[in-house]
Amino acid sequence: MIGRMSRMRTSSSGVERGVVSSSGSADEVMRRLSRRIRHWQRLRRCQRAGTKCRVVLLSSHTSQGDAMGNPAAQYDSLIHGLCRAAGIESWGEIAASQHLRMGDRLVGLVPDDQSDPPRLSIFIELGQTHLPRDASLHARMLEANLNMPPETPGHFGLHPETQQAVYTFSLGLDEMDGDELAAYLDSQIDLSAQALQAMTRADR
Repeated sequence: MIGRMSRMRTSSSGVERGVVSSSGSADEVMRRLSRRIRHWQRLRRCQRAGTKCRVVLLSSHTSQGDAMGNPAAQYDSLIHGLCRAAGIESWGEIAASQHLRMGDRLVGLVPDDQSDPPRLSIFIELGQTHLPRDASLHARMLEANLNMPPETPGHFGLHPETQQAVYTFSLGLDEMDGDELAAYLDSQIDLSAQALQAMTRADR
């Protein structure tokens, strides 16, 4: 699944405008993102109902029963399953650093065990931006946040230290297993990059 991600390259403007298979306006990309999310919601309902799904689910190294009620164990189990699906052996280092590189993207995986139920905050870096040159792009990112469909789980922002364009969303630690999360991140990376690309084209 991880191998399906588009390889991205950095353009002269600093914002990554990688090779993507589809085009269209930011609204069109958001609609595709919304449809993909609804697809995953149907898959999760299918799994919980015990009916057949077109997704092969991998069991985590820690059983759901063992991890239940223990956010740290839930996080370790999820990251272990994610790394196994991605073919990464050093899952312990990923869990400790709370960062994972998927293709050309750095992904932050930050657990929030103080929330009830515990959640996982996910941050996808999409490329460097610079002020004042990219002020209009920043404005479009804010506008996109307001216009996203209700099913869209995340929003665009800026890393407070690096000014990287970031797409961020959160999930319950028990919403997906590692295999599902690997595929879901794959789609989110692709679609958020497409959305940012559409916003960048609108600034030309």
